[in-house]
Amino acid sequence: MGIAFLAIGVIPDIAGAFALFIALYAISYFFAEFGPNTTTFVLASEIYPAHLRTTAAGISAGTAKVGAFIGVFLFPILLQAMGIENTLLLTFLFSMTGLALTFLLPEPARQNLEQVAGEENLADPTFSTSAGANPEINPEGSGAEGKQQIAG
Repeated sequence: MGIAFLAIGVIPDIAGAFALFIALYAISYFFAEFGPNTTTFVLASEIYPAHLRTTAAGISAGTAKVGAFIGVFLFPILLQAMGIENTLLLTFLFSMTGLALTFLLPEPARQNLEQVAGEENLADPTFSTSAGANPEINPEGSGAEGKQQIAG
């Protein structure tokens, strides 16, 4: 996304080359969805501790919306003060800063959510969602044995 902004900002009269401009714009739009949106919504739901996950993901989404509002508000002001080329170069710098900061996040690939959050020791090893995995639990909860286990 940032590289597309850089190209639009440094190539003189890019708007005159319609096909190239549309291609660069499409690339920037694709990576805007693939980059910042993925970081904000997908990674946020994976990297926060399980007991804070929904609240923290909501805070991340809200913060992203505030940042988007500020960007939309400031873009015309920057455009008027700096011109399109310098504004897009600034956008490139912000994009690269976001990319660099993303590398500070833990990589959740091939890990369950508790491992990513560092809570793997908090999980109860006797709990299982598959029927019959724990012989002490009667999945139907019927009969005297099942009622005693549920009550006590």
